[in-house]
Amino acid sequence: MFCLYLGMLPIKRIIRLVAVNTGVFLLLLLPVELIFGDWLHQNPLHELNIIRNQQLKVNLNNLYPHPTGTITYSRDRYGLRGTAFNNPSRIDVLTVGGSTTDQRYIDDQHTWQMQLEQRFAKNGYPLIFSNAGIDGHSTIANVQSTQKWFNHIPGLRPKYILFYTGINDFCITPGHARDKLLLNPILHRSALYQLYKKLYGLYAAQRLKLLHKKTNLTQLPYTTQPLITDSLQYKRLSQKYRSAYAERLVQLIQYAKQIGATAIFVTQPVGYYHITSQGRVNGVNETLYYDVPINGVDYYHLKQLLDDTCRKVAAQYNLPYIDVNRLAPFNPEDFYDYVHPNPTGTRKLAEVLYPELERIMKPEK
Repeated sequence: MFCLYLGMLPIKRIIRLVAVNTGVFLLLLLPVELIFGDWLHQNPLHELNIIRNQQLKVNLNNLYPHPTGTITYSRDRYGLRGTAFNNPSRIDVLTVGGSTTDQRYIDDQHTWQMQLEQRFAKNGYPLIFSNAGIDGHSTIANVQSTQKWFNHIPGLRPKYILFYTGINDFCITPGHARDKLLLNPILHRSALYQLYKKLYGLYAAQRLKLLHKKTNLTQLPYTTQPLITDSLQYKRLSQKYRSAYAERLVQLIQYAKQIGATAIFVTQPVGYYHITSQGRVNGVNETLYYDVPINGVDYYHLKQLLDDTCRKVAAQYNLPYIDVNRLAPFNPEDFYDYVHPNPTGTRKLAEVLYPELERIMKPEK
């Protein structure tokens, strides 16, 4: 009916009607932008989605069995988790990554960083681990963090920076329009753009099942057959993503060198697949979205290529690379959804990482 009404109006009146409504919308939008946007005082941390100076009681919503159903999640005034609270000059190891580094639903005392810190202290090598993981961050955001977050933290000079990456870089490249917008400093001040980023991030995470959502992986159907039958297609499909990933890894290495730290790269276990005792890849028989539909077996082959890209970059710069997936099997019981480890998984991760990191970080006598 509205379209029919417009068709009966003269063109000048239609233009006037559209102009008046657009003007009213912009006037209503202005106070929203001024209140919730970053126009009056630029805060580089605003655009990175960082929680600061808070201690939260987080309801687990039955993600995994827990005696109280709530955990403590704390970040200091600089946005970091860990025992160096508000004293960044104490930090020896800065851990950087996305939600599996952040661990939004794991208690302060049970993150893999805290468990590593306790193991090092127990064995006579006290090191302070700090958690700079942010839910949803890929290496695109990690690079932004080095420019807009870490360099605003006074006294931050860690000996090591552990980059725990891969999952959120699985199929992103800064080549398309949205990622060019991501680098636009003017748009970053807009409250509407920040809302758009969050909604788009939720949409993208949903497509690859990256959201925090209770999923009993042991009850899912599994298969050993991929959807992609031509193995060469894995390389063709992932080439643009792997190339862009490698470039960002080099940027992270350059930042670490700039502040006198050693970069360490660690791969991430996931729940999309597991390796059977016979050495076969058993992947979830569900449709995930890449450039084409894939299942858990396809995800394994594509992730192997992405992790190998990281390995080659680390080798090129003679830096430590730890392939967690080759050191220990991670099973469906280690996750509360497709990608996020439960306390059993974080404990296993710390157990796997400790001897590897001890060889790298143990002081020479």
